[in-house]
Amino acid sequence: MIKKSLFALGLLFLGSSTYAAQIFIQPEFADDRFEPADKLHAWCMHTATVSIKTSSKESVSSFRFVVSYEPEKLEILDIKPSEAYKWILDSKIEYDKIIVSLLNKQIPQWETTTLFTISFKSNEYASGSLLAIRKPSYVIDQNNKEVLVFVEQKLSFAKVAECEPDIVPPTITLIKPQNTKQTLGLDSYFVFSIKDIGKGINPNSIIINFDGISYTWWDSALVWEKDQLSFYPKKWLPIGKELELTISASDKQNYGWANMSTKTFNFITQNGIVFENSLTPMMYRNLIGKAKAIYATDEECAALAFLGTNASSLQFPFDPLASLSKKINCPFDKTDIIQSIQENKTTAKSTVFISVFSILGRVLFGITFILKLHYLISYKKHKKLSKSLQSSWSAL
Repeated sequence: MIKKSLFALGLLFLGSSTYAAQIFIQPEFADDRFEPADKLHAWCMHTATVSIKTSSKESVSSFRFVVSYEPEKLEILDIKPSEAYKWILDSKIEYDKIIVSLLNKQIPQWETTTLFTISFKSNEYASGSLLAIRKPSYVIDQNNKEVLVFVEQKLSFAKVAECEPDIVPPTITLIKPQNTKQTLGLDSYFVFSIKDIGKGINPNSIIINFDGISYTWWDSALVWEKDQLSFYPKKWLPIGKELELTISASDKQNYGWANMSTKTFNFITQNGIVFENSLTPMMYRNLIGKAKAIYATDEECAALAFLGTNASSLQFPFDPLASLSKKINCPFDKTDIIQSIQENKTTAKSTVFISVFSILGRVLFGITFILKLHYLISYKKHKKLSKSLQSSWSAL
């Protein structure tokens, strides 16, 4: 369990009239989030640090402490020397006491020095107990004189929901695109790896804020599979713009509240033609995915490529129509387009009334309808494209 800052709860030693050192027993409490934070948690492992603060005038070179405890309430699990004394400190655990000794090691003057740490746990029903350094405990001063020490530390316990709560937040990693420097296509989607080594991810906690829209777990734009989350934006990404995506997720820790992670990614979108409301990004992805089995006539390929050529002339490097043409294996390049249009006058009309035949029935009907809408919208919005089409018709 995570620990908060130590509190010096030990008492002054009582012994000789010569001031040699103070002895402290300092229990470590749980983080404030795991209530009650002012008591030790029953049946859970805890530690208490034993430290010494020497006088500026007196030095201490050795000690022997007898730490008594109540075996019916406490179980001593371990004694761990501090790093400076790990090879020379001797300790043993007996039925109701711990004996710790150190010989011939100069302890720094006028400093608080950690000597060792006691690990322990109470029984399940304990409400209080005691750790105490009692007779015959002593330190040996610079005059080789034994100075008796005595200190008590009361321990209060309370039952809690669990002893080892999850304190590690989830990790969120961007998988697609592979890096944020990659320019985003206007139909882009995102894939994240979201993992938690503790109690697992709470899917209901996932929130994505992107391009002015907040997406939650229940939104169809989020698809969760194993440790991966795919995010499909509902609308086309804006042209040539910097966008910020923020994603957050929490684990299933209840006691002390859940651990949350939040990551922010920044992207830049491509320039390109936007379908606007005639075709959503999700519809476009579905159609392109199913277009593998689609074939088209030469005239239809020419019509698609003709639109793509005009889009390129407007300096829009992202053209969904060109992508669709590749999917249906249209063989035309720019010179083929002109030749095909000259040979077949009906091709010009087919740029307005495109009909694509394939084995996919309704899917092809959807593509036909969508391409018609796209052309009509592009015709109205892009004056250069309109003029180019009119010139082509005049030439025919």
